[in-house]
Amino acid sequence: MDSTNPANLLGPKEQISAHRARSKKHIERTVNRKEFSGQIEDGWSYSEKKYKTKIKLEKQKPNDEVFEDQVWCLFSSMGFTKMSAGRHFTLQYGKNEAEMQQIDVLAADDDVAIVVECKATKEAGKKEKGTFKKTVEAMSSQRAGIIRELKKLLKNPKLKVAFIFATKDYRLIENDKERLKSAKIHHFGENEIEYYRELADHLGSAARYQLEADLFPNQKIPNIHNEVYAIESRVGKIKCYTFSIEPERLLKLGYVLHRSRAVDTMPNYQRLIKKNRLKNIREFVEKGGYFPNSLIVNINDKVFFESLGKNIENSSSSIGVLKLPQKYKSIFIIDGQHRLYSYSDSSKAQSSTVPVVAFVKLDGDEQLKMFMDINENQKAISANLKTTLEADLKWDSDDLKQRATGLINTVAIKLGEDSNSPLFGRVMVGEDKKSDLRRISLTSITRGIKGTKLVGRFSPSEVLEPGFFYTGSNEKTLEKITTVLWRYFEDISEAAPLEWDRFQTNEGLINSPNGATALITTFGDILDFVINTKNLSDSDSTTDEIYDLCSPYIAVLGKYLNNVPSEQRAEMRRQKGGQAPLVFRRFYQKSLNIVFSDFSPEGYTEFWESRENEIVDAAKREIASIEISLKSATKSALESKFNENWEIAGIPIKVRKSANELKIEKENLSGQVVDLMDCLNLIHYRDIFLQNWEDLFKSVYIFPKSENKSKKLQTQWLDRLSRIRNDLTHQHMILPEDAKFLSAVTDWVLEDNTEKLELGGHLSG
Repeated sequence: MDSTNPANLLGPKEQISAHRARSKKHIERTVNRKEFSGQIEDGWSYSEKKYKTKIKLEKQKPNDEVFEDQVWCLFSSMGFTKMSAGRHFTLQYGKNEAEMQQIDVLAADDDVAIVVECKATKEAGKKEKGTFKKTVEAMSSQRAGIIRELKKLLKNPKLKVAFIFATKDYRLIENDKERLKSAKIHHFGENEIEYYRELADHLGSAARYQLEADLFPNQKIPNIHNEVYAIESRVGKIKCYTFSIEPERLLKLGYVLHRSRAVDTMPNYQRLIKKNRLKNIREFVEKGGYFPNSLIVNINDKVFFESLGKNIENSSSSIGVLKLPQKYKSIFIIDGQHRLYSYSDSSKAQSSTVPVVAFVKLDGDEQLKMFMDINENQKAISANLKTTLEADLKWDSDDLKQRATGLINTVAIKLGEDSNSPLFGRVMVGEDKKSDLRRISLTSITRGIKGTKLVGRFSPSEVLEPGFFYTGSNEKTLEKITTVLWRYFEDISEAAPLEWDRFQTNEGLINSPNGATALITTFGDILDFVINTKNLSDSDSTTDEIYDLCSPYIAVLGKYLNNVPSEQRAEMRRQKGGQAPLVFRRFYQKSLNIVFSDFSPEGYTEFWESRENEIVDAAKREIASIEISLKSATKSALESKFNENWEIAGIPIKVRKSANELKIEKENLSGQVVDLMDCLNLIHYRDIFLQNWEDLFKSVYIFPKSENKSKKLQTQWLDRLSRIRNDLTHQHMILPEDAKFLSAVTDWVLEDNTEKLELGGHLSG
């Protein structure tokens, strides 16, 4: 055993064989072939391995032992230099010798120690609701004594100690979550364990630095030297510092993704750090390679700069000593993750230096923009990853509107990644790929929440309209909203089991982006209706009391979803584009209106009235009139400028190609010559206008009140007109706001009556 380690703790070399044994899901033993009776004890079986003189037997480990070994192997793979030996490691927590506690897993390095209590269900894979009052209270009461003993055992009076309660297949009750939080004990479910396992596989021992940043955010790092020589300067209006630093120091101070609230928010690392690239850079560094280009970081705490001597005349820069914060998770690595993390397993981590350009206390938007600008030049960043980054970068923003975005994004991530969530495994987070089950995007959830009054409306500086569960604190609001949404989705899953388990590829509605968005917005409609009709307020009604009043409506919605009429299912699935979630929502609302006649959310009546034949027919006539007018005016204008060459010179080639293909098809069917202008779609006119805008069409077709906008915005009305025409043709419907817009455009195009068209309300509707 390593002489520098106390008894019953394994050093790095001794961990190798222990890791090999504990990573197996079965126990092995060998018996002499000659002495073997042939009788196998209960639970034992023959191993597939064959030997001449011996027989190898194996026995499946109990589920709790498998999980405990899994957790032990996880921390060992992160490079902790000291690990508990075996399953019977104990620590004394009181003065009495009998006050001893068995520790499932202990992991330590020079700065920190982590104590882990593991609990797994008896049967693997079978979810159970667990109650752990006694266990958590015992951990809490023994905490101070165990910390004291560890500092003495590891001979480090400044040792940082974290406690983790790790569970597998258990769903914790709310009271236990509160107990853990009060006792400052982190909870790791199987989702968190799997996340850190993948992280360790991806980053190697560098994963330990991210874990420590998550467990000890903003806590002082013992014995770290925090001074560097630096140049203070400015980039634009932003102050920055340029310096060199040993990778080992920066690894302890730095982190890659924000995780400021809890370790159950799991952003995706694969997009940010490529495993193969990390390996190649590490080999390059070990052979003496170096990087002249700087890492880009943001220091999110106070720094102190002491200038050294006289500055150069007319220079805006000065040289001096910069004191960095001595805290975990105080430096966010915006760019250069591979270069930094390549040193995590390198012998050069202490002797080499890396150049750094450091900004100080950039706000979330500035960090996000810088990250996007750097990374989007390499590969487009997915909407899901952007949502993940925004969740944390905007969480503590001074801008209330941005802070609300951080809150909403965090709700979406928790719904998808928390193992206790009913939507766990159904939401694409980070760079997750689609599967039969995983079809819902983070955007579809955030879009749904924004379509309700759950959070509220905000300007950068004030609350315009507080949401149903807005408390003024993101932490408390997050807890309320996630609690009520989890209960809602659980009730829907129980009331509509057939639809809940139906894949989108099998005509499923719930397990699709549009269906999920509509399910959330409809819940918002129910809440709005109940709160208004009952004159409730969040201040004098608990979340449970409000939700209980919603339950009858949720039960009706669930019953409808479990048996959606085939024609309605088909119509919802036909929907495309931005209006699709609204159509889903209207059908969901209709199922409630049939039972509760006074349930009629804003826009509900107008929507269904707009589907009546008379309104649709009138809209079709208006579209036809506009097309006739555009056809005549466009052809006349092109002929006047280009004469007989008007088709080639005036019509973009892609439009001409599309129109000619349709022209040939029509002529083959009719046997008659067809005018090219009869083969144009509304959207084609926009392309023609844009090509000839200044000379021919701007004076006639510039949209009212858009004179100071770009020509794309000046002609955007044709894009919306084209969408309305498609809805009329394929869906036989028109939304109320679109009907109003169409009527105004008809007056404008046919009669040039601009007073009837108010650009602000109609163009953006």
